[in-house]
Amino acid sequence: MLSDSVNLSALNWRIGIYTRLSVEDNGKPAAGVSIQSQTKLIEDYIKHDYTLSKCKTFAYTDNGFSGTGFNRTAFCKMLGDIHCGKINCVIVKDISRFGRNYIECGDYIENVFPSLSVRFISVAENFDSLREQNAPLSLELLSVVHDYYAKDISKKVSSALYVRKKSGRFTSKLAPYGYRHDCGASKLVVDKSGADVIRLIFRLRIGGRSLSQISDVLNRLSIPTAFNLRYIENHNDGSKTAIWRPSTIHDVLQNPYYAGHTPVQKSICRFGKKTAVSKSQILLVKNTHEAIIDEKSFAAANNISKRGANKNE
Repeated sequence: MLSDSVNLSALNWRIGIYTRLSVEDNGKPAAGVSIQSQTKLIEDYIKHDYTLSKCKTFAYTDNGFSGTGFNRTAFCKMLGDIHCGKINCVIVKDISRFGRNYIECGDYIENVFPSLSVRFISVAENFDSLREQNAPLSLELLSVVHDYYAKDISKKVSSALYVRKKSGRFTSKLAPYGYRHDCGASKLVVDKSGADVIRLIFRLRIGGRSLSQISDVLNRLSIPTAFNLRYIENHNDGSKTAIWRPSTIHDVLQNPYYAGHTPVQKSICRFGKKTAVSKSQILLVKNTHEAIIDEKSFAAANNISKRGANKNE
């Protein structure tokens, strides 16, 4: 979150104006709820906000979609554009237009959007995620979201995170090494050059190489790490000097994404406080994307890793 000292007007906001009309409302919109009225309210807000008034806007409209689910055409397109960097700010008339499933609403506002560096504004609630004085949601909404979160944690299978990942949507900021984002569908797709590196790591491990030996091979071959690639792509979190380490190899070998599966709820984040869950509590959603490593090879490599539990072996 940015503080008041940051010159917000100097930032390059690319705004997604999101509007929605439900199936029940479609054709008979109540006053102030029509797509046109929602758009006008948001445009007026932008016009009078000095940090946004000169910024480019993109419209995303779901006309005839219920707010209880998030598998909506325009909403999914907006998520894809967020991952591609086309937009970094989302504005809605009010929270109910964003969605009526308060479990998932809270997850997007508190977890997903901050992790993607996306500014979120709800005009009616006077909520702007980048202004500290407005940071808490309204007490009423916060209590509703918190209540649903508390109930949902004890029913992990029905959690919003589980639902999103079960559908095959990848919502993290960075794709695992060997994959890239399919911006249009929020999916993971195989990156050929990176996937070849992952296959080499598993072959060397199954062939009896230690974690240290594998990292030495990759470094001698001058194969770029994930941080090297981020540096080449001019990302702030990249590193020119990063090298492969045994701990990195260990993490690759244990990453279920490479077998085509998505781990769910590795940690619980409730309103800014993240708590790790035990390994036995992590669920796997099977076959959410194309695997780089087949199940037999993944299991064989992990059996070796279990016998050599030291990440720096």
